Amino acid sequence: MRKHIFAAAGLSVFGCIAHAQSAIPERTLGAPTVVGSEPFRNIAAVRELSDGRLIVVERGPANAMMQSMMAGLAARMGRGGRGGRGGTIPDSLAPPPPRRVARVVMFDAGLTTATPVGQAGTGSGDYSQPDGLLAGLSDTTLLVDFGRGDLPVIDPSGRITAFRATPGSQIAFIAIGGMAVDGAGRLLYQPRVQASRNTAAGMEIVTPDTAPIVAYDFRTGGTIPVAQVHVEESSTTMESDPAKPGAMHMRMKTVPFPVIDDWVMTRDGTLAIIRGADLHIDWIAPNGKRSSTPAIPYAKVPVADSDKVKFRARLKDIEGLTDSMPMMPRGMSIAQSEPDSFPAFKPPFSARGAKAAPDGTIWLPARFISPASQDGFYVVGRDGRVREHVHLMKGQRLLGVGNGVVYVAVNEGPQDNRVARVPLH
Repeated sequence: MRKHIFAAAGLSVFGCIAHAQSAIPERTLGAPTVVGSEPFRNIAAVRELSDGRLIVVERGPANAMMQSMMAGLAARMGRGGRGGRGGTIPDSLAPPPPRRVARVVMFDAGLTTATPVGQAGTGSGDYSQPDGLLAGLSDTTLLVDFGRGDLPVIDPSGRITAFRATPGSQIAFIAIGGMAVDGAGRLLYQPRVQASRNTAAGMEIVTPDTAPIVAYDFRTGGTIPVAQVHVEESSTTMESDPAKPGAMHMRMKTVPFPVIDDWVMTRDGTLAIIRGADLHIDWIAPNGKRSSTPAIPYAKVPVADSDKVKFRARLKDIEGLTDSMPMMPRGMSIAQSEPDSFPAFKPPFSARGAKAAPDGTIWLPARFISPASQDGFYVVGRDGRVREHVHLMKGQRLLGVGNGVVYVAVNEGPQDNRVARVPLH
């Protein structure tokens, strides 16, 4: 049932009237029309092909080292993972049921038949830690596998036919800031930028608050900058301890509530950058033409004293991780520095989460936008106007947006998650 939220009444997460819109339509999508035949344990990504077939990635269990680290963190925090409820580690990091491994499958258009795409293993052509899918040209798909140093290529028939070299040996580090394929078939990614300087007793490594988005040409191996985005700023100082020969002390400083940008690639090859400073969107077309749409007003949320207390508590939790990190060198200690200051207001969002729809609209998660009090997604058009506020039915998790549909994960029992198709209209 469709209803309207009057932004002027302060009920919209975006605050005041956005671009002269006196009302933002709000609706909850209906029940799935199709539920996939195959059960999954931990769905990482989906990719809809032009004919309605669907590629699905199921994460495998985390390795023993990661399980140990996360278990130690959960124990110290006294809660179950990021959600802060319960006392267990996230299900995806718990010991897996027997014989459950990572999988990549391709469904037919009716989601009735799932055909394996490659296999998990240790061979040169196998995948080990698949975690994402990148839409390539002409229904080709690149598989993001944290266990490999290249990108397996899935052809339109559902076979892994090639492997693309990447600008670095560790996909996990390249993928942290986001990855996409542009209209020219180049890999867009956000490299981690760091600068170092010597100190009296060691060195300091600084991550600045801006980083480039670069385009990597698979054929030539060259990269060119495409845009600049704001990222989380931090610094790490590593110095020797004069009182303990051979001992090293690491001190990390994190900027609280940083303003970051998000970015997505639309189906026609246009790069959309959502600016965290004011929620305006910069658009970079395939031909390089740039344009910007007006800022979307949002309700500013002050940083309260309780937020500062929680932030400092998280710093202490991070320090406690050292006890659960078996790779930590002997004699190395870690401490978190008190921030220089706190901003007056929280940023609109604190994590990347925008999704691009085939029609060129951008879906912005309401839970990442201040104030984080509503579920659902705000659908923003190419003109920067908020078209509607869309909710999912209870128990659904958005996986991706397809042609006139969304794909959601629905839980049908322990270790039984299904991919379902929900019509948009």
